[in-house]
Amino acid sequence: MPKRDGLVLRYDSSGTMEWQKTWGDDQYDAFTSIAIINGMVFCSGVKTDDLNNLIPLICINSDGACEYERIFG
Repeated sequence: MPKRDGLVLRYDSSGTMEWQKTWGDDQYDAFTSIAIINGMVFCSGVKTDDLNNLIPLICINSDGACEYERIFG
């Protein structure tokens, strides 16, 4: 699979981009689900390494900083 990273963009109400966050490494990484709860952005998806398909859960705060990252699988 080609290299791919997950991408989250935040825009304000006038359409100006406030921040962007990419996540991933030199393998295939993609977000397939996103939820916003109390200003926190939760992303999950798929991450591959050489042998496995893994499930990442990433939490990004309202300033665009990664609060935590968990990999399941």
